[in-house]
Amino acid sequence: MNTNHVSSSKIDQDAAMPAAIHAVFPDTIQRLCLWHVLNKYKPILNELYSRFFEKRFKEKFESVIHHPLTVSEFESAWGMLMNEFELNADQMLQALYDMRAEWVPCFFKKDYCGVMTSTQWSEGVNNIVKRVMLMKIYHYTSLPNR
Repeated sequence: MNTNHVSSSKIDQDAAMPAAIHAVFPDTIQRLCLWHVLNKYKPILNELYSRFFEKRFKEKFESVIHHPLTVSEFESAWGMLMNEFELNADQMLQALYDMRAEWVPCFFKKDYCGVMTSTQWSEGVNNIVKRVMLMKIYHYTSLPNR
């Protein structure tokens, strides 16, 4: 029997997924997909992006998520961001912070993930394909004699 296993996986926040992966690949390191995490909080984040547009919150928030090389750099940058925008009491941002080790890239620098970074690319392509197909279906069904 082959003893090779998947060493790491990135998943969305579906509660059943970690249990299923653990049952089949018990030694696999599981991390949440950054795109799925941020997409889940998108409406609230968009409100913050709009509210602090002039102060460039979105740019700074994304920089804090993507650029720290170490956990301590992330922790420091997150604290400065929360202080700058007076968001220390924001429950949604606190929830994101509480699960940071599961989705912020600097927390899994030591874990080998191959070229896998996120499902963002495939999700984005899927979204485009769906929209194009729906537009073509709508166009086709709205033609006379159809």
